[in-house]
Amino acid sequence: MSDQAIRARLLKTDESFCVTAPAGSGKTSVLTQRILSLLAKVDKPEQVLAITFTRKAAAEMKSRVLEALVAAKQHKKATSEHEQLTIDLAKRAIEHSHQTGREIHAESLNIKTIDGLCGYLSRGMPLLSGLGGSVGLVEDASPLYREAVEGLYAQLPADNDYADSLRALLLSFDNDWQRLSELLLDLLSRRADWLRELGQHISPQQSETAIRSNIAGNIESRLAIAAQSISTPQLELVKTLAIRAAMRIAATYAEGANSSRTIPLCPEGDFSLAPTTDCLKYWQWLCRLILKGDDDVRARLTVSEGFGPDAKEDKEELSAFLSLVAQNSVLHDIFVEIRALPLLENSLDDWQGVLHLSRVLPLLSAQLLTVFQKYGQVDYAHIAIAAEDALGPDDMPTDLALRLDYQISHILVDEFQDTSLSQFRLLTRLCRGWQEHNSDPKQSKRTLFLVGDAMQSIYGFRHANVSLFVRAATDGVAGIPLTSLALTMNFRSQAGLVSWVNTHFEPLLPEAADLRLGAVPQTKAEAHHETSREPAVQIHVYPDDRMREAEATAIRILELRKSEPDSSIAVLGRSRPALQPTVQALLAEGLEINGSDLTALEKRPVINDLLSLCRYLANPADRVAYSALLRSPLCGMTAADIEIMSRIERSQSEVFDPSPVDLIGDELSPDGSMRLKHLRAGLQWAESKRDRLDLAVWIELTWLKLGGALASNEADLSDAEAFLSKLRSFEKAGQGFDIEGLSRWAADSFSSSEKGQDAIEVMTLHKSKGLEFDHVFIVGCGQRDRSSDRALLHWHRDPENGFLIAARPEDNQSEGLYNYLHWMQKTREGYEAIRLYYVGVTRAKVSCCLSGTRPSTSVWPPKPGNGIFGRLCEVASISCHYHDPIIADNEGSSQKKRPLTLSRLTSNSINRLNLAQGYPSTQGPPAESVLHDLTFADNLEARRFGTVLHRGLELLAERSELPERCPDAIIHAMRFGLTQLSSSQSVTADQLDSLEQDLNRVLSVPETRWALEGHLDAHNEFELWLENEQRQVIIDRTFIDASSGIRWVIDYKTSSPTIGQDNSAFLQDQTERYRAQLQQYGDAIRSWDLQLGQAREVKAALLFSRAAQVHEVHL
Repeated sequence: MSDQAIRARLLKTDESFCVTAPAGSGKTSVLTQRILSLLAKVDKPEQVLAITFTRKAAAEMKSRVLEALVAAKQHKKATSEHEQLTIDLAKRAIEHSHQTGREIHAESLNIKTIDGLCGYLSRGMPLLSGLGGSVGLVEDASPLYREAVEGLYAQLPADNDYADSLRALLLSFDNDWQRLSELLLDLLSRRADWLRELGQHISPQQSETAIRSNIAGNIESRLAIAAQSISTPQLELVKTLAIRAAMRIAATYAEGANSSRTIPLCPEGDFSLAPTTDCLKYWQWLCRLILKGDDDVRARLTVSEGFGPDAKEDKEELSAFLSLVAQNSVLHDIFVEIRALPLLENSLDDWQGVLHLSRVLPLLSAQLLTVFQKYGQVDYAHIAIAAEDALGPDDMPTDLALRLDYQISHILVDEFQDTSLSQFRLLTRLCRGWQEHNSDPKQSKRTLFLVGDAMQSIYGFRHANVSLFVRAATDGVAGIPLTSLALTMNFRSQAGLVSWVNTHFEPLLPEAADLRLGAVPQTKAEAHHETSREPAVQIHVYPDDRMREAEATAIRILELRKSEPDSSIAVLGRSRPALQPTVQALLAEGLEINGSDLTALEKRPVINDLLSLCRYLANPADRVAYSALLRSPLCGMTAADIEIMSRIERSQSEVFDPSPVDLIGDELSPDGSMRLKHLRAGLQWAESKRDRLDLAVWIELTWLKLGGALASNEADLSDAEAFLSKLRSFEKAGQGFDIEGLSRWAADSFSSSEKGQDAIEVMTLHKSKGLEFDHVFIVGCGQRDRSSDRALLHWHRDPENGFLIAARPEDNQSEGLYNYLHWMQKTREGYEAIRLYYVGVTRAKVSCCLSGTRPSTSVWPPKPGNGIFGRLCEVASISCHYHDPIIADNEGSSQKKRPLTLSRLTSNSINRLNLAQGYPSTQGPPAESVLHDLTFADNLEARRFGTVLHRGLELLAERSELPERCPDAIIHAMRFGLTQLSSSQSVTADQLDSLEQDLNRVLSVPETRWALEGHLDAHNEFELWLENEQRQVIIDRTFIDASSGIRWVIDYKTSSPTIGQDNSAFLQDQTERYRAQLQQYGDAIRSWDLQLGQAREVKAALLFSRAAQVHEVHL
């Protein structure tokens, strides 16, 4: 069936489908047309439920449907057959809605995220949540998890089975409670998967019996596959050859001649290759005979394997079998797995750990529920569990489940390859009874429509299970058979890219799906666009130095930006650390970047300086914190001066006490003495204000007195403001000086400063999913693949043999169930890593460049190895460029040393600060540049001024009638706002006067009054979601001018012309600075109007409070 015929069939509203939609196949358009087709059949729009995994996807889907409806209402002329079909489907939906009297609008479209659906269901049955209905949902529940773990540890002294099991777990971790805590935290986030198997009411003995049965079933099924893959005569021959080899090896062991001992002695007993658990040990011995340690088939057999000169004929016969295994990937893979299978008798230690966990984890879960009740907050896992419970089991559906059975007739699920097991169970419960309903010819068919791409399943770390997608395609869901179809046309990438992907990913993937290991074959695509550039894909491999790779990538991007200034470019990496060298190189070349959650705040120098300051002020005896301050830009002492000072302090006292300047100043350099004096002055001021100021104010003013703002750029100030804001929230929550909490926050939060207009997009490969760019650079590919952590618990649900679970044993013995499950997890991660590269390459429309480093210590070019990047280089060798190592010079250096600089305050800046604090300057008057530097210190106050001014304008605009002068109530509100933002009293009074004057100016000018007066559909601080960037924006004010019908977007600004600056020049500068931002606002509000079925002209303007003028910015 052709791609076009498949798309036509997918519009049949009485048939259920599971659709494979590869990258660039227009999946969202398929979903949009399907929804429109269903809307033309149902009695109410709400009967069509569409489920997505992200808010961005939900917003885009809803927007597409509404845009099609608007286009149909306005009789828009289509530019393609596809667009015409969409408009026709929308017309039918509109006509049907008129017949039923059920209008289709944004609110009636039942498009939800999976989390939103779970929240809706749990609210429907609040008692089943365990907390009632009034709870909040937190994005980051890790602080709640930590409190639950701490509560669990409080049970250690108790005398009961729970405490005994907890002590046993700690013992298995060598009493490393921090390590155990991290693993328990991870388990809490995944409890939706294990809670039902390790619940309080399940007998450990019953569970052990079930696990043993499941292990045996798994072993026998694997051995049966191996036996069936080999003909009976050949299997008998292999058995005979193995027995002879075993006898020869035993003889060499007895003689002491086998010193290398490549192969161990064969297990005792009657050697058999029957597919039973008793014979597993013999199968595994055979695997050791034919496979090397790296799982490759042995290229030759030697005396170490029992094939000496006297076994020439046996050697030739077994070598022929080795060749067969090497050529048959299915047979090879099953032998690799057999070697990893657990011996049943060696799984007892693993099970002991499960017994301990079966008692500890339910208690931990109950402890977490107590924490949730304490704070009135829950996590997504709790909502998912509550949603499933809200529908009830199959034999006892709840009232909510019965009600939904009448309210929902069709379900569509986007990105189904990202479904977790708990989400799959929820979908099954939503669809139960549908099979029986559909069997009644008098009833209209209920349908299920699943869309996804197994090749884009890359969220295993979020518990996505790609096997569920494959299983649904073959077995259906809840008894509902699904027609499995695959789209093939790629509308994104040029033909050269599509051909490269089809050719070079196929050898890395299995021929057939393996549900247990998450292995899926490739779905090949057809190109809609002709070849536009060759080579479409390049791979560059560099020896050793990641900065060399990064600099070369930056140069390529710089040249590309010059030749194609309007092209979109993205730099992708497997992790944030993998991106950092390239980020540095791009910035060094003067290229702007746009990074999303790119740099953790703990990596930002200004945050580390603030943390060091907090640590010192919390404990002035903290030597490490004090030394960090000495070296930080706030002081900037050289290493030599710090060493002198440390030596003198150690000789004076064993108790740490930062020495007065006059005791050590003579031995320091003049620069060091000046800097130490500056630091001591700031810290002494802080000590004098201890407990006399609010905590956040105290830290901020100390940082400012030490010159923090002078040593910071705009990006640093933005991060510093985030830190101080978090400190204020800690103070309000009663946490006080929680240094560890601040450190965790800094580790889990990201800088928002890496933003640029028309910049290079930089993000992880996971973040890039669903996006597209003209040119893609995937960097850091050569970094070693992260192996799966040896987690506290591994579990697996075999589709045939049930649930397998094991706890980490005390040793790393290789035959236990835990290690087999660990092997399975690593294998799944390996397949997912291949798919991750597939996702990255298929983001490109024109070209893709992959680059990475490999070690050059032994041979160059390097051997492929077992890593994904090495294997990709091997199969795509025609696209691969190996760059030669740089030859070392006479001094042994292979490259120029990059200069290191000490970031610190200038001496002029310090003198300026000293003068402000009453200390005499030692170097004359400050340079003029310092006066410019000092403006940085005003930025935080300026931000607060702007925030409060926005609030004042908002309050004015919300009044039914605008006053002539600023009312006292608004002045009081602005004073409260300044106080809340922690301004000092003197600054607050000055700023309040300025705020009142600005508002009175606005109220005195007709054009600025017009912007605040009552208008149609007016909104203040209006929140909208930007679909393309997946972030929220807040529009200061928007309204419809009744006289013209135009929608206006107003953005408030506090800036004004500088002294001597012409007003027209000022307005031109402000227009260019904010045009892109206002364009975003305009596009967002236009899309919002369309969702309401209103298409209207949108205009934007800047309102300057200080200059009392409104200036239109043309979009």
